[in-house]
Amino acid sequence: MSRKKHTARLAAVQAIYQFEMSDGASWEEVRRDFIENRMKDLLDHEEHVTDVDQGLFVNLFDHAVHKKSDIEDIIEKNLSGDWKIDRLEKVLRAILRVGICELLVVPETPAKVVITEYVKLTKSFFDGDESGFVNRVLDQVAHALRADEF
Repeated sequence: MSRKKHTARLAAVQAIYQFEMSDGASWEEVRRDFIENRMKDLLDHEEHVTDVDQGLFVNLFDHAVHKKSDIEDIIEKNLSGDWKIDRLEKVLRAILRVGICELLVVPETPAKVVITEYVKLTKSFFDGDESGFVNRVLDQVAHALRADEF
């Protein structure tokens, strides 16, 4: 696993969360704040990481913002029973949005790697069954979007 890519994924999840929680900040402002300020904070907290794959961060963040409606439709179609996306905890929703975005727009990353990465990210935020939930949803989506990889 590339630590630069892992940290870019973490930054994208955090930036999507921040964008959703911000009161009127544009996506450009959030992205710029992450690149200019928050990346350094991430690097200070991530062991053995000296840089972030900023290209991956920008790709994931921008597409997760611009494809929000399509991605959230995909999430909702993969929820059990009568669950709606609004019932999901906001960090969990951000993880799924960025993970599905990577499945959609970064075909060079194998689907199994994407799933593994976002399950690991989930475990860094949650102690419960959330990682299993993320694994199930991303696995279903990956099988639908990238059936040829399975």
